[in-house]
Amino acid sequence: MKLKTKEATDKVKPHRITDSEVGLDAICPVTKDAVHVTRDTPALEYKGEVYYFCCNDCPPKFRKNPEKYAGR
Repeated sequence: MKLKTKEATDKVKPHRITDSEVGLDAICPVTKDAVHVTRDTPALEYKGEVYYFCCNDCPPKFRKNPEKYAGR
């Protein structure tokens, strides 16, 4: 029997930008660059929190080690 070591809430999930998020200002957790959220802004959800990224290069880095970037 295989034991679960992480809860489902610990998984990084894709996030679709909603109308209420468009126009928000955020900070990319990977580069610390400012992000003005648009429909095309890359975003992921992790532990119930949404993270917005400055470019398409950042989400794979975040997925690889979310704890490194989520805690910043």
